[in-house]
Amino acid sequence: MSKNRSILHNSLLGVVCAVCLIPSFSSTARAQTKPILLPCVSTYKEFETVQRDSSSSKVNLKPVVETIALSQDGSTLFVGGDDHRIYAGSTTQTDSFVFKPILNALEDWVRAVDVCPVEGSNEIVTLSQNGQLAIWNYLTQQKLREASFKTEGTHSLAVSPNGKIIAVCGYKPQVHFFNAKTLQKEQPVWEAPGESSTSLVFSNDGRLLALGGRNGVVRVWNTIDGTIFKEFTLVNSEDSVTKGKKIPRRVRAVSFDPSGKLLAAAGDSNQTIVWDLASGQVVASLCHGNSKVFSMTFCDSDLLVTGDSVNHVNVWKISEQKIIAQGVEHTGTVTDLLFDPRTRTILSSSYDATVRRWSLP
Repeated sequence: MSKNRSILHNSLLGVVCAVCLIPSFSSTARAQTKPILLPCVSTYKEFETVQRDSSSSKVNLKPVVETIALSQDGSTLFVGGDDHRIYAGSTTQTDSFVFKPILNALEDWVRAVDVCPVEGSNEIVTLSQNGQLAIWNYLTQQKLREASFKTEGTHSLAVSPNGKIIAVCGYKPQVHFFNAKTLQKEQPVWEAPGESSTSLVFSNDGRLLALGGRNGVVRVWNTIDGTIFKEFTLVNSEDSVTKGKKIPRRVRAVSFDPSGKLLAAAGDSNQTIVWDLASGQVVASLCHGNSKVFSMTFCDSDLLVTGDSVNHVNVWKISEQKIIAQGVEHTGTVTDLLFDPRTRTILSSSYDATVRRWSLP
């Protein structure tokens, strides 16, 4: 192991809104059992209107919602989008309410926001499209530190489970690492399998890091030594359109299950694929037709939630390879999904400028 890889390894492995009533999930034609999801007791109103410059004049528009994150205790939801702001709202409200902007200092479209996973921390990490990486105290609304890393087209970040390392990817074929305490760049830079990487995630134990992007390749690294653990390819299922050819498709979302034994990937393919990481074999092929999947999260090792370009939130039972419940009330692409196991709550954000909340019984 090289000295640089050893340093990175030690850091990585410190631990082994709609105005209407809340919508309910409706069962789909494929579901043969009662939907497992129930309406939630509260919802979120649309974000406050902000002034936007257009080619002709200033207009009032709602911010597009790109990313959401939950505080450690689950009481606060953070939201970022194309108006360069971070919003915050309390998840403990039982009535509808409007998110309030708490951070206004970002320079570009907010592509990612995440919460420091260290117990007792009040820090959030934000990434804008121009490469502005910053850490904030969300209680005091102060910027604590900022990276000098600036590049066009950054898209995704992942914070290691011990809160020590931040991984960043984007349009260029690299993964960059930053020390979360100092925001100094760590070495080495890892080579991504292709340009335009859109999804990056650590396994819960921090031992694996997965990335997917435009060329359809999903690369999984072993964070102990930086070696490639596995590589998969997201492809279309064989059908009359592809004429039997397994065509690689852009990856827009990757996710580990809570145990770290499964990896799912989805995007422009007509299927979401779930692999067993130990064997490398396909566990499930979840066919969803022509819709593109933009977001994804596991609830447990048998329940996977996806958000797509036809505005649906779909809950899949992996062992049965079918949708068992569906939410259809968004009016824009579902951009991000979170699952909070403490409250059995799913949160979904969308280009329709709302965040909706759903709950499991």
